[in-house]
Amino acid sequence: MQEYNSPDEYIADVQKHIRWKRAKVVVTKELYEHISDQFDFFVANGFEESEAMKKAIQEMGSADVVGTELDNVHRPKMNWLLLALIGLLLLIGMTISFMLLSTTETLPKVYGIVCGFGVAIFVYYVDYTVLIRYPRLIYFILSILAIITSVWELRNGFSVLGYSYTFYLLLCYPIALVGILFNIKNSGSNIGIVLYAIYACCPLVLAILNKSFTAFITILICSVFLLIYGLKLNWIKWNKLNIIGASCIVAFLAIFVFFINQFYGIASDTIHIDSTQFYQLNLFSALGNSELICKSSISINEQLLGYLYDHPISLLLYNYGIVLVLFLLAAFGLLFYLLYKTVKKQNTEVGKLLANMVLMIFGIKLVGTLMCEIGILPDFNIGFPFVTTGGVFIIYDLALIGIILSIIRNESIAKDWVRLKEKRRIENE
Repeated sequence: MQEYNSPDEYIADVQKHIRWKRAKVVVTKELYEHISDQFDFFVANGFEESEAMKKAIQEMGSADVVGTELDNVHRPKMNWLLLALIGLLLLIGMTISFMLLSTTETLPKVYGIVCGFGVAIFVYYVDYTVLIRYPRLIYFILSILAIITSVWELRNGFSVLGYSYTFYLLLCYPIALVGILFNIKNSGSNIGIVLYAIYACCPLVLAILNKSFTAFITILICSVFLLIYGLKLNWIKWNKLNIIGASCIVAFLAIFVFFINQFYGIASDTIHIDSTQFYQLNLFSALGNSELICKSSISINEQLLGYLYDHPISLLLYNYGIVLVLFLLAAFGLLFYLLYKTVKKQNTEVGKLLANMVLMIFGIKLVGTLMCEIGILPDFNIGFPFVTTGGVFIIYDLALIGIILSIIRNESIAKDWVRLKEKRRIENE
């Protein structure tokens, strides 16, 4: 074994075998700590410092072997099963679109898939810890964009592809609120719950003003989940001031919702149909009138077809039968299982919470769509992710998958990488 006189010489040889640049930074720190601990032990046992250093390095083992082992452990990971599943769902969605719509009407979905994969790749390579290092900056940039588009759209009635730009921006808030929760935790504020409630209240108010029931429900459920998560881990704590402040904010939001809803409602507009046609739109009736693997014999006119585009389960039942819907539900069950496994594997709270948030957003989409089909909720207008959604929604969904892939990519070094980034941030301040 080659003899080394300093940790730098040994670590330089180890790094020659590690291909991932980010892993090199983390491994360097780990190796220095191990050598330092061994050095202190040998000095305490009577060795001269020069001899103690040589012995400490020797105890680490061959630089070639250690470097190769660390390279195998610390490699960017990729969940190919998850990617294959997403590809299958997109393929099914494209096939359905081509069969139901014209080629021209399907092109936005094609563009969405291409752009969505570009966004997913970009997010995959982005250091996701930026979310907890610059949470307020990300939140305020998102808020400024949402306010500008909201004012423009409320004044001009402008929307894109049937949905407003503000609507898509609002759906990004659950991810931004993850960073805000970490920021409040690290600040050690005595009014953490009040601060969090204020941050969560802003997108909820914008959702109400923009009549976006879907965005309102999504943000509300995710905000409550994050609040419970923070309380459970004692990141934020109940006290008299927090209880009074949070109660006032909730009361304000409730009163605001009531009066705005009285003025023009926050639920999405729906297509009205006469009572003789309603039986065709009920999910249970759709199940009863659908074939196993082919199109239903029930005639669907243009008005009903337009309505069914916002009721994807019934649409698929009528046009493709029960088997396809069951297959899709099984595919989404596998998707949720893979996302859940990602949550369980994380050794950092930020990775775990981000993965939980993506899992929750997809869950809200599917449960909300099902409740809309049954009639419990107004039109949810969000559809099956990747399958019955339009181009912009596909970009959004693939961006969420990009976050998951970024989390998976950094699994082996996440904890040390987050700690190192946080240490540098504190030193820079």
